[in-house]
Amino acid sequence: MCLSIVKMITPVGEETLGEYVSSLQASGESVEFTDIMGSTISVYGTIKNIDLINNIITISPPVE
Repeated sequence: MCLSIVKMITPVGEETLGEYVSSLQASGESVEFTDIMGSTISVYGTIKNIDLINNIITISPPVE
């Protein structure tokens, strides 16, 4: 089973938003992801990178 970690780029580095993420849906400037326990988190931003080897999804904040 491949589960991922979702991180957000911040001015001071990267912040982990979720672990054991099983699904992700991006729409415009919103990204919604669900972990294996069924908890859903929605954040404003866009997908910057998906690292399939290390199972890390990086999200950039929206441009203002």
